[in-house]
Amino acid sequence: MTYQLLLTTLGQQKLAAAASAGSPPVRITQFAVGQGVNVDFSQRLDQQVLVSKRYQGAVESVAATSVTGQYEITCIVPQDQGGWFIREIGLIDNAGDLIWVGQVPEVQKPVASSTAAVDYRIKAVISIDNPNVNLVIDANVVTATQSWVDSRLNMVCQMLVPFGYKYWTHLPESPKPLFDQLLGIPTFWRRLQGVELVATDDNDPHISLPAIYAGLNGNITPSNTAPDHYQLYTSHLWERYDPSNVSVRYDGQSKYDGTAYYQ
Repeated sequence: MTYQLLLTTLGQQKLAAAASAGSPPVRITQFAVGQGVNVDFSQRLDQQVLVSKRYQGAVESVAATSVTGQYEITCIVPQDQGGWFIREIGLIDNAGDLIWVGQVPEVQKPVASSTAAVDYRIKAVISIDNPNVNLVIDANVVTATQSWVDSRLNMVCQMLVPFGYKYWTHLPESPKPLFDQLLGIPTFWRRLQGVELVATDDNDPHISLPAIYAGLNGNITPSNTAPDHYQLYTSHLWERYDPSNVSVRYDGQSKYDGTAYYQ
């Protein structure tokens, strides 16, 4: 079986008109898919409907390829649409007219509740013989699938506020509502207690020791009767964490002899 897109009768007329000087270009803004079986579209070019349409939506993109007069049109049937087969496709312009139509390899589109439900991407490649005809897309109708948005949003949020991010505040309230609104996704925070923050000093050989106590700068007690002392700033401390991995990285305890153990 041959899978190809054919110009409808109206599509031929519109492309011919678009080749005239000063005429508006053809704008493909929508696509439709259906489950018509073994359809000979060469006998249906005068019709403006699919045989068995199941979904219609905005195309994702229209892009010129390296071949003159050739365009790649990307269409996505979202995850929440399904329960049928995709066997036919049509490309529709901004006037609502069916310009191209054809048959595609059969694929099952599961119902949204199925564990196999996914966004289904179709890339249609069309060629226009007349180089004066421009095929464009209305930028106002470009769409993005929910899964694409979610993945990019989570990636950006991880860059801005990664897991392990510390939030210092004079207020004891959890910053969850603040960051949920800021990032636009649910976030998870836990209160850290007994955690001390010390600014690094490359010239202090004792900066990496686990025993940090409030007091003066540097190693003021060289014996093992007391630990090193650093200035300490106290505040409420929260940490953003991954709910699928709630374990704390370490829980250290230090002794006066400079040793430490970790759990």
